[in-house]
This record gives sequence, structure tokens and C-alpha cells, in this order.
Amino acid sequence: ATSAAAAASQRRPTPRARQVCRRVDPRGFEVSMLVLETRPGVLVPVTIWKPLDVGSDRIDTHRSVPVVLLATGHEPLGFRAPVEQEVLMNLVLNLRLVAVAFDPLCQGERPQFGRDSDSRHNFSVAECSFDPQTCEAIHLPCTPAHDVFGEQMFLLGASLAAYFVYDAIRILDFIETLDFVDASRIAMMGTSGGGMLTAYVGALDDRINVSVISSWMGSWRTQIRSMVCHYDAEQIWWKGLWPLGLDKVDLLIARAPLPTMIANGVRDGCASARDAQIALEDASAALSALQGQVAVSLTEGAHGWHASQLENAYSFLATHLGLETQPSLHAHFEPLPCSALSFRSGGQDMLQFPDGVPNTMPDVVAELWSDALRSLAERRRVWSGGGAEARSEIPAKVREAIGLDTLGAEEVTNWSCASCSVPDIGDTWMPEGLNVRRSVLVVEHVGACMPTIKFYQPSGVTPSRVVVAVGGSSYLPEEPSPVERLLVQEACARGVAVALVGLCGFGGSFNAATAHFAPLLVGKSHAGVMAGGLLRAVDVLRHLVSSYVATPMSIFSFGDTAALLVPEPQILAAIDILVVFDSAVGLRAYRRT
Repeated sequence: ATSAAAAASQRRPTPRARQVCRRVDPRGFEVSMLVLETRPGVLVPVTIWKPLDVGSDRIDTHRSVPVVLLATGHEPLGFRAPVEQEVLMNLVLNLRLVAVAFDPLCQGERPQFGRDSDSRHNFSVAECSFDPQTCEAIHLPCTPAHDVFGEQMFLLGASLAAYFVYDAIRILDFIETLDFVDASRIAMMGTSGGGMLTAYVGALDDRINVSVISSWMGSWRTQIRSMVCHYDAEQIWWKGLWPLGLDKVDLLIARAPLPTMIANGVRDGCASARDAQIALEDASAALSALQGQVAVSLTEGAHGWHASQLENAYSFLATHLGLETQPSLHAHFEPLPCSALSFRSGGQDMLQFPDGVPNTMPDVVAELWSDALRSLAERRRVWSGGGAEARSEIPAKVREAIGLDTLGAEEVTNWSCASCSVPDIGDTWMPEGLNVRRSVLVVEHVGACMPTIKFYQPSGVTPSRVVVAVGGSSYLPEEPSPVERLLVQEACARGVAVALVGLCGFGGSFNAATAHFAPLLVGKSHAGVMAGGLLRAVDVLRHLVSSYVATPMSIFSFGDTAALLVPEPQILAAIDILVVFDSAVGLRAYRRT
């Protein structure tokens, strides 16, 4: 944790704010709706919820109260979701606190993609939002929109998490300017994606005196293997587990000795009670040495906020914020209608400054891309002018970029059937009208992926060549696709053997190693995982055909860039692959795929 957080906030200019409206609720609280500019052109819908008897036009330090920053989960309605509104009302009416809530990127009323009339270029059709009149959620879930520019930023060496965190830090800067708030008693709480952001900010900014992290804390080594939840781009740390050696629980160590509550449900498939226990066991020695104050609330609930979890959180807040009021049970309140909390209701768009130019995440990506493109162009000039010697560094750089060197793709020596298994599969397809033998192997691999090989060999002849086909549907137990069948039929008729290699994640078999973004945690990539499995399969094939002396190999790739990384083939046919990353990064008219 950085003890200079408060000093840094004083050096930054206070974010511009424009009050849109103030709504008074007869139940005894008011909601102020503001537009906050966290970065130039970045406008965030923010709401301040407070009891009616707190704050006035006159500064009264004796009436200043603690404040809670609520980070919403992956809700299409943002802070307007009924469950989030209930939390806000309990904080204000039962604990007598001030509460602040805002819309994260691509949620609530923070769309990032243009509404192009051509649906082929309109990613907004997959960006979650809501109907302000009916409160009906649109385009669930909210994570794919985060992943679109999150994937682009990984290619550019940046992290989407930084933009989520900076929004929250700038909101803290604004909170410190409120005269009715005690800036020495700031708490932050959130569930699911909001729990993630609470953990991040609590570790990086020690203005967060008290932290409540719900339905997120655990250990990557157990949660990635469970394959239950989708961890979108802002939740993944490039090389976090290896070589940086960081796990989620290190965020708690960074906060020590400031108090933190971990609230996980026993029936939570994403962040279970057991996940929290494992994480805390890993960090127990460090937390003890640093006098870390970590309370654990393990309740029977599933993912997200639920009453017993919240009641424990309220008690925790009351104790560590020094409240005189002891919280009662979690109360159920009728939520305000979405239209009352909308910045775009009644045909008016209030999310703007008169002199401002909107700055969306595609704008951020475009700026990063422009810098990267200039660097790339310069490097290519060096490679083109330096001949073979200058270009020889490219393979090493590619291996480093995809993490191939760490995948155990070493050459097979003394290969035998002890290195593979011959499974009983339901796929019985064979080419028609040909005398062909088929072998089926599942290759052992150092990584988590187990490549499969279906090897079709013309009987009675020595194959003139072996064609390795990758990227199709040949992962066991599925039958070959029509294109793969045609390849086998035509090749074997010409005395050519075919090996259909199924890689991790193809054909419906989804392994933990290929969970979305998971390889990045250990400095690898999907391309590296696939290439490592393909290299292993090629090594095994080389031994299978070693009796044919120097039978050449060719690779036929269906939409898979891993094949480009194999140095073996004399001939490479790459079908339908992405060959220019800068087109994917620089694309401003977003497609759905």
C-alpha cells in the first residue's frame, strides 16, 4: 500500500463535477446525481446518498460522517440494480453513513462503443445496458464488452484494470472535497466484479480505511481450475502468478494492518468459502507478521450479496469506522425506479460537459495503437535493412511473447507407447473405398493440455509425405469435420498419410489451461499453449514415421496461428487466420466476433 496516496491526491487537480439533480426521498434520505470527469473527456455517472440531516450549505465539521464507496458488480443496471440500491439504503438509513456509487465501464450508463447503423460493425449490440423506463437488462452478461478492448490492450502491453482503478481513485479525490464527509474514515465495499475493484483499490490507496470484499477473494490456482466463472480482462494480471509471484491474497497483505473483511458464500461457484480459506492459509504467516486485520464471513449464500453476509459487513463497518449506531438486520427497501436514477431519461443526455469531447476506451486503445504502430514500423525497417541476421531475432521474440519457452515443449527422446494412450472412442469414421489404417493417440504433455492424434496411413505403401492438420474438430471424441474428411480422403488416395491433431480447447473439450485469459497469469498465451501441444504432437509423429527415413511433413492449419510457430514443415497451408494484429487493435468499427 502506498502511504503517499493522500499526498498524491493533493497534487492532482480535483476532478470536474457537474450536479445534474438532487432527489429527496420521504424515507429520510437524498440522492445527488453528478457527472464526474475522472480523465479528460471520461465522464462517470456518480450518485451521493446521504441522510437528510447530514450536510448543509454551511461547513459543519461536527456533522461530518464516514463515507462508503460502493463498487457495483457486473450489473447491467450499475448502481441502479435493486440489490445494490438495498445496500445503499441500508448504509444511509440504518448506519447513518454517506454512500457513493458509480457506473463502471460498459455498465449502467457508461457505453463505450458507437451506435453504428451497420450492425456488422456495431459492437454495442453486445454491450450490456438497460431500459430506463422498465429497468429491463439488455445484452447480458457485461463481461464480453470488457474483453473486447481488454484483449486489444494486452496486445499493446497495457491493462484494463488500470482504468477501472483510476476511476475509483479519482472518485476518492472528489469525496475528500465534500464538507459533510469525514475523509479520515472512508470505507469501500463491493461484490463480484465490485469485490475485485475493492480489493485492487484497497491495496493501492490507503485512504480506504476499511474494506469489504465479497464473492471474489480466493486463490487463482483453485479458481482457474474450477472453470466455473469467466474472469474478464480487468481481472487478469499479465504474468501475475509467474514470474511476478502474485496471487489475489497478496492484495490483503498489501493492506495490512488496515482492516478487511472477506465475505464468501459456501454455495458460491466463483469464489467459495473454501477458496477464501485456502487463500488465507497461504497468506497467514505474512498477515500475522504485519498484524493484518482480516475478518472472514463464510455464509450459506451463493454468488453476490445476500442478507447474512451484509449483516456481518454492516457490523464490521460499524466497529472499524467508529459508529455510534449499531446496525440492525439487513432491511429490504423498495428500490427507486431506474428512470429516477437515469442520466438519460426523458430524451435528455445529461452525461456531458458543454466544453468537453467524449473520450471512450476505443479512443484510449487507438492512442496506444498509434504509438505501437510507429514503433513496429521502425522495427520492421531495421529487420528489412539488416538482412537474415537482423531477422533471425524474430523467432526468439515470438517465443518470448507467447511464453513458448516455459511450456515444456522439449523434443521427445526414446519415444515409446509409454508416452501415449490408445483410448476407446466413439468416433469410427474411416475414408471410403480406401485401404487405410488408423491409429488414435492421446499424447502426454508437460502442460495441462493433452493433444490427440488421429493418424490415417495408406496400407501397403510407404507414405510419400505426412500432412499434419490442426485447428479442426478432431479433438476426441468428435468425428472429423467435412473439410478434414475430404483432406484424409484425397491425401490417402495419393499415398499421403494424414495426422489430425486436436489441440486443447478444440472440438468442445475445454481445459483449465485455456480458460479465457488464464495463460496470461503465468506469462503464457493461448498461442503458446497451442503451439506447445502441436510441437509435442509433431515430435511424437516424427517417431511414428521414423521407419520411413526422411518422410517430409507439411502442416494444414484451419484458423489456428499456432501452426506458424512450428519450424518443421516444408509446406504450410494456413487457412483463415489472423495475420495482422494491428488491424485487430486499430479497428474502430467494432465487430461482434
